[in-house]
Amino acid sequence: MDLHPLFLQKHRRPSRGKGRLYGKVVQIYLARSGPVLLCAQQALTSLRFFAAAMIVTTHTADFFHIGIEITKRLIMAQGVSFFFVLSGFVLFYAHREMQDSARLTFTQFMRARFARVWPAHAVTMLAYCYIFLYVLGLEDPLTYGRTFTTGLLLQAWVPYSTYYFGFNGVAWSLSVEMFLYAMFPFLISRWSHTWHWKCMLAVVLLFVSVTVPGSVALDDWKPGHTGPTIASYTYIFPPAHLLEFVFGMSAASLYVRFTGRLESMNIVAINVIEIVAMAGAIWGLFEMPRISGLLESSGYVDSGFRSWLTISGASPFVAVMLFAMSSGRGVLGRALALRPMVLLGEISFSLYLVHQLVSRVWLLRKDFAAEYSDLARYLAYWAFVLLLSYLLWRFVEKPAQLLLMGKLRATEAPKPVSM
Repeated sequence: MDLHPLFLQKHRRPSRGKGRLYGKVVQIYLARSGPVLLCAQQALTSLRFFAAAMIVTTHTADFFHIGIEITKRLIMAQGVSFFFVLSGFVLFYAHREMQDSARLTFTQFMRARFARVWPAHAVTMLAYCYIFLYVLGLEDPLTYGRTFTTGLLLQAWVPYSTYYFGFNGVAWSLSVEMFLYAMFPFLISRWSHTWHWKCMLAVVLLFVSVTVPGSVALDDWKPGHTGPTIASYTYIFPPAHLLEFVFGMSAASLYVRFTGRLESMNIVAINVIEIVAMAGAIWGLFEMPRISGLLESSGYVDSGFRSWLTISGASPFVAVMLFAMSSGRGVLGRALALRPMVLLGEISFSLYLVHQLVSRVWLLRKDFAAEYSDLARYLAYWAFVLLLSYLLWRFVEKPAQLLLMGKLRATEAPKPVSM
């Protein structure tokens, strides 16, 4: 749960430690929010863990021989698309006042986003350099170009895997996120009057992205392939994901518009909506990759659009699910709002950043714990990465966020509604 930076600044108290400061701010925030809003925010936070777990599963299934069958039926890389939709939803709801007035300048907004993303990225990037290059002696030349683009989260704009998968490979999606963050102030401005053509803009950018591979006859990405591929433009290229982000914003806009109606509905109807929406999202995640293949084999779409549909085709279903879960009143929403689930959601960003570093170390040391069963090693791996994720969240993410956001100067008091 990310608090509004100016709200955080306004309610800063003399602290005995940054942990207590954050706890005090959360108490103030929750006192003003109400139980339903709190439950809704916590449910959305918990969903982040499931998206991160999908990515972890796809990166570890072959090594630990756990989850191979499910990864054959469900493309786990869709978890990244889930993050982009959720970002659009949360940012719109948190900063909905920016539709009509600039409570935050572009610089203030991007600084808050930078504080949220970059510190943990910098730590894991340095961890990669130390562990893989210094301790393990891996041959991976550090060129100025790769170091510069990855350090500033620009690597996804370069269509070569040596760049976008350089250092901590999963960080390419943070490069996409920074592009989406930069677009957000423009997108949300006068949204109710301009959403039509802004959605069309996202469609046009997607069309350009998916048509590039076909126009230059690119192939699918395969391990060891370092040149431009279809995935370079349909999976990695930041503008290709703007539509998913806009889906999330649109769902949040509808939620804001119909909040009163949702709150007045009886609990049975709310539960039905949640269950149907969740089932629809699960169906989309399982079936859209298969449908994309059928569309390509039937000649309705080319390889570029098929590639995008495989990873991002379920994004409209995910957006609908977020809309349904945001009431926070149903059984599913309240189950996701349980404290252990919320904690897993809060550390999910750190989990996303550290899991591949750990699995790659283990891959290079295959004999480590080889006497134990695959299941035992897999459970030990999860226990270790969760612990490491918690430590990164507790001692890097949150302190750095408080430090950097605390330097923002409030020009006017915004409503403390961010998630």
